[in-house]
Amino acid sequence: MERPLPIAHCTWSQDGDESDIWATGCGQYFCITDDTPTANKFKFCCYCGGLLEESLHTMEVDDE
Repeated sequence: MERPLPIAHCTWSQDGDESDIWATGCGQYFCITDDTPTANKFKFCCYCGGLLEESLHTMEVDDE
C-alpha cells in the first residue's frame, strides 16, 4: 500500500491593505474581488495543491 505524500503548505499574502491581489507561496498571483481566500472557502492552492494558509496585509501605524 502506498503512503500518501505529505501535504505542503502554500502561503497566500495579500498584496496591499485593500488589494484584491494575492501572491502565492509558489510564485503565482490570484485575484479575489470579494473578501479573503478563507472567507471564500479556499482550502488548497489552485496552482501547487498545497494546503492554503493566508497572510493578511497589516497596516503600519505611525505613532507621531
